[in-house]
Amino acid sequence: MNTGELAGSGATASAVPSAATGLSEKQVRHWRDRMGVGDDPTRFARASHIDQAVSTDGNQTPALVDVIGRPDPDDYAEIVYSRQLSVLGVFAALRTPATAERTPSLIRRAPERAILVCSQLSAGGGHLDLDGRRHEFQHPSDLLVLDYSTPFRLSTDAVTDPVGIWVPAEVLGRDGDCIQHEIESVQSSPLARATGAFIVTLAVTAAVRGADIDTETELAAVDLVRDLLGAAGGTPPRSTGNGVIVREAARALIRRNFRDPDYSPDHIATALYMSRRNLYRRLAEAGSSPAALIAEQRLERARHLLGSTRAPMIDHVAKSAGFSSPATLRRHFRAKYGVSPERYRRDHRLDDAAASAGDGS
Repeated sequence: MNTGELAGSGATASAVPSAATGLSEKQVRHWRDRMGVGDDPTRFARASHIDQAVSTDGNQTPALVDVIGRPDPDDYAEIVYSRQLSVLGVFAALRTPATAERTPSLIRRAPERAILVCSQLSAGGGHLDLDGRRHEFQHPSDLLVLDYSTPFRLSTDAVTDPVGIWVPAEVLGRDGDCIQHEIESVQSSPLARATGAFIVTLAVTAAVRGADIDTETELAAVDLVRDLLGAAGGTPPRSTGNGVIVREAARALIRRNFRDPDYSPDHIATALYMSRRNLYRRLAEAGSSPAALIAEQRLERARHLLGSTRAPMIDHVAKSAGFSSPATLRRHFRAKYGVSPERYRRDHRLDDAAASAGDGS
């Protein structure tokens, strides 16, 4: 895809994100640090509008919204990581104050049956004009859910860092039935907050870090959005219940933070805007607990390190996996796998040696 000036965009792509007009190097550096990509310019995708769809072959479609800088209409810049997955589109952006408008003429010219579900990495808000009403929102406590078949105007007065997913209407139900009713566009329920946490992690992991995302994870996100839309239309949530949703949101948070030995259930509850008691209750519905989920992720990381060709020392494994000490790693590892970390590493090396001998190498 051409990284020069893109169709419908006033921004110009650059190999170095801080080159975007209107965004300071400090703002860009802080944004990249929050997403865990450091200063490596090779991870930069492009500069353009987040609201321009990109097809699987890399070709860009016409802009789906008109974007105008605030307060100066010509003073607008953004940096975007975006990616089309098997089912979803994902993005993470840094943008200057602006108004993004989906007008009736744009809907006719560039029809799009999709739902945009959007949160933000940092605290901040704005207002949404929809159906003759103004809705105030404040991220990350509020989640935006926008139907692109409906006109709207979204305005912000500060630099923002939106993160979100595109969900095609057809995957939400037959002929998009579940979006025929009026959507609650600004949501702040526990379900919405859990969904927001899950979506932020998914979008950053896929769009920014380029990780492979399995279809089951994409469909889990679709299920979360379907539940949000169903709740707005009076439809009961899926039979899997909110416990499964909270569990998946907690897992997403843990994957980002498990290396910190001080990361605890309290941190998860705070991120999901839930009480500690409610968090435990919801996870119990799904047959789990916060401590079990944290230990699960840490043990999986430790097992991966111990099985590598050049496995590091046990104290390094413990530190890299988020355990407070090698003794804690040993206790949890033995309880889970029935052997010590040292024995697991030794047996894995013997298996590798036997396999190599069998191959004649």
